[in-house]
Amino acid sequence: MFSRSLTEATPKEIVYMIAKIAGLTLAFAFAIETAGAQTYSLQRSVIGGGGTVASGSYAVFGSVNQPGASLDIHAGNFLLVGGFWGVRIGNTSGDFDAASDFSSTANSDATTWSYRYKNSLARDGNYPLLPGFGATPAETAWTPGNPDPGAWTLNGDVPMVGVNRTGADRTYAANPPFPWPSDAMLLHPGNGKLVVVSWLCQTTALANISFRFSDLDPNGGNGIAWFVERNDFNHTLAAGSFTNGGASASLIVSNIAMFAGDRINFIADPNGDYSFDSSRLNAVISTKSVENLDLRILALARTGNDLLLSYNSFAGRNFALQSRGDLKAGTWTSLPGKTNTGDGGMVQVVLSNALVLPQQFYRVQMLP
Repeated sequence: MFSRSLTEATPKEIVYMIAKIAGLTLAFAFAIETAGAQTYSLQRSVIGGGGTVASGSYAVFGSVNQPGASLDIHAGNFLLVGGFWGVRIGNTSGDFDAASDFSSTANSDATTWSYRYKNSLARDGNYPLLPGFGATPAETAWTPGNPDPGAWTLNGDVPMVGVNRTGADRTYAANPPFPWPSDAMLLHPGNGKLVVVSWLCQTTALANISFRFSDLDPNGGNGIAWFVERNDFNHTLAAGSFTNGGASASLIVSNIAMFAGDRINFIADPNGDYSFDSSRLNAVISTKSVENLDLRILALARTGNDLLLSYNSFAGRNFALQSRGDLKAGTWTSLPGKTNTGDGGMVQVVLSNALVLPQQFYRVQMLP
């Protein structure tokens, strides 16, 4: 019977129970035993209507002889298509808008949006909070009249992040002027310092990220470099730059697998010269909660002595194919050259000469 075990399971790692088709043994990804016999048969099955196998909030409906458990099984060339579970979509979703959700009073590690900086250009994921909200560095220069829109600043200076909630466009009246549109988010990096707008994921979810960076002050300077990352530079989702007066395209990054505590960071880099770097950020994150982000074997086929393994992936995540000689003991070892970056589609991996090797168990692990 094809079923699933939560043994050794974490939110990022699931291991399947064993099912055998003669010499073929399936574990999370699968395990292979070489055998001399050339005919293959199903050694275990459930007769009739099958039933439900459940553990906690997880359940398998049906049995190996039902289409619900596996869409196709062939003996001759070891082909398994479909089966097991995919992503289970929850009932909750949300839209998070960086400008609309902006807070002038709350900025902490626990708030959904936070306003941060880096005292260097290193995108290492360690971004301190901007310490206070108050007058912008150009407080006396905004027209017409007061009030100053205000911003989160580094001790009254850039880097800074703010949203113009005065109810009207404001204009920086120094020579030359530039406008700060009503309800727009303005961010400005510092001299050799990053400015960061960070979104905190509260639950397991798939996220779609829509964003655009644009220059608000086209009167000089050399533009900015910009980045969108999950947690740090190792998981950069998008990056670019534009010159003075320019802008990025309106971009969308889709189906990013997120766990509670993950962050999406929107970053402006001064690109060398930080003068005239007032920039606008439009950013909306739409999420769909999922009960689990579940890796799934999509296909397994034999080609000579090689095996072709296909599994689903999640955009923005890295996956490693690992093996060990015993399912219950030993160290899982990542196979050289078998770490892949997911794009939300199917990943195919060729295991060369897998059928002439000693018994091995394999799994696919989603990396942190």
